[in-house]
Amino acid sequence: FLVETYVVDGLVTTVDAVNGAQTLDRYGQSLNQVAMADRLAVTKTDLADAQTRDDLLARLRSLNPGAPILTATHGAIDPNQLIDIGGGDWAAAAFAAPAGDGEIQTFSIVREEPLDAAMVNRFLETVAARRGPDLLRVKGIVNVAGHSETPVVVQGVQNLFHPPRVARRLAHGGSAHTHRFHRPRYFERIGGAAAR
Repeated sequence: FLVETYVVDGLVTTVDAVNGAQTLDRYGQSLNQVAMADRLAVTKTDLADAQTRDDLLARLRSLNPGAPILTATHGAIDPNQLIDIGGGDWAAAAFAAPAGDGEIQTFSIVREEPLDAAMVNRFLETVAARRGPDLLRVKGIVNVAGHSETPVVVQGVQNLFHPPRVARRLAHGGSAHTHRFHRPRYFERIGGAAAR
């Protein structure tokens, strides 16, 4: 059904300005993602120092000289730069291929009851301290006690976590109690015991 409704316009790869160089060094899959991209979007440029950012941009240009490099500051990027890319048939074939290479695993934590805000913060600090280098991404929408109408968004990459924030509104209406919002997803390199 999706193939009949949508076409792949192109491939946009995001690269974290703070952790991007280390990710490229550790994960061969990230090199492939950068090399195949039609556009490269460098995120967290406001958090990286100038030398780290410049070194990463030079490396990205050497890996994929044909892809325009876009930058996001505080998560803001012009969405018009991400559409009408015209990636061609290879992009559709790439998306049809099976995902994953056995080097990365994902898992979720699900809790039915609202969580205490201080406990969520302590948990994220502990995960970053103990598993930081192995965490490719942590994303979650959490039902926090005291925020029954809107969920709290948590996200991080390796040791860098954004402070949890209250979402502006629910995408599909209703309250946090009518959705399963307490479902952080963890993407971790295999090789260590996952915090579950």
